[in-house]
Amino acid sequence: MPNVELSPQIIACSKMKDVVCPHCHNGFHGAEKTVALGRDADGEWAVSGILCTRPECRRLSLNLHKGERFYATPALSPVVGFKSTVSRLIRPGTLLPKSIPPGVDEKIEQDYIEATKVLSISLNASAALSRRCLQNILRQISSQETENFPDNGSLFDEIEAVRNSKKIPPLTSDKLHAVRELGNLGAHPLQDKHTNAIVDVKPEEAELTLEIIDELLDHYYVQEPKTKKTIERIHTKYDATKKH
Repeated sequence: MPNVELSPQIIACSKMKDVVCPHCHNGFHGAEKTVALGRDADGEWAVSGILCTRPECRRLSLNLHKGERFYATPALSPVVGFKSTVSRLIRPGTLLPKSIPPGVDEKIEQDYIEATKVLSISLNASAALSRRCLQNILRQISSQETENFPDNGSLFDEIEAVRNSKKIPPLTSDKLHAVRELGNLGAHPLQDKHTNAIVDVKPEEAELTLEIIDELLDHYYVQEPKTKKTIERIHTKYDATKKH
């Protein structure tokens, strides 16, 4: 019989942290509670939960953790925390996609939603979908305002061209560079040109790529149209003033 020990115990219940709510996607500062469930044949397990503080949401997010409890010294002192080696979001079951601006290409929207939904299940699958989504955004939209946009199918070169154009917000540009370096796209041309290939990725790469997609969609479909309308209003008022 495998060694099974069920001894639920609340630990680290006053741990404060900054998080982004997977339900409403807004950041907040809240108290995370962790319950160490016990040990089974596969290891030691715990569940952590944090309640979104936004009045419009007020939903609980839960994560299942595999790892080990850690203790104050000596070893028999009370449990003071749980060190997680593997974590998975269990409520909501998948990260819910952010609202997508109207007018976004159907293929881009579909890849973005799917990449978001599978993030907590498979980082590699999520990264493959988000890379393809990112490349479609760069090719369909960014290329229109980027001189010498490459046509060699390389996401590495496409990212560099868009960054050099300086047509996107500086912070988004820096994040694009980070994704390119995290994915080591320049060193892996097969991975680079076949963006829908399933390859091993780092957790931060999958999450950051989704974050960039959201920022680019907001930039192209929300902020740019808003800026153009503001400029048009200024020109209209200026022209009306000149006539008088």
